[in-house]
Amino acid sequence: MQRPLTGLTRRNVGRELMAGVTLLAIAIPLNIGYAQIAGLPPTAGLYALVVPAVVYALTVSSRQVVASPDAAAAALVASSIGGLAVAGSADYLTLALAQAILGGVMFLLLAVFKLGFLANFLLGDSTVYDTNRAAIAALAPEERT
Repeated sequence: MQRPLTGLTRRNVGRELMAGVTLLAIAIPLNIGYAQIAGLPPTAGLYALVVPAVVYALTVSSRQVVASPDAAAAALVASSIGGLAVAGSADYLTLALAQAILGGVMFLLLAVFKLGFLANFLLGDSTVYDTNRAAIAALAPEERT
């Protein structure tokens, strides 16, 4: 396990705190929306932001990566358990929690057995290409007809 808060020094603590506040200002409304996409209450989005971020800050050395849900994960949660329970019901919340715990256990097992290289098969040039294409489409002016 890494030293907690790796890279944090007295010189950069102010900048890191400002970066954390900026991240929260952006991530809180996003995660509330992602929870609603997944069919969960808004508080679930806040827990999905805070808990992984704290664990990540204490265990991982990279300060450039954000551990937080995204729209694709929210849609996958909704589609995978939507047919098993009604969104917003106690059963739905239980299934979503079970799915989150299973995902966390799988990530821990991948870390324990040092299988992180498998991500290279999932995150390759096509992912970077799709992200760049989406960014260009969002920034490019609309074509007028």
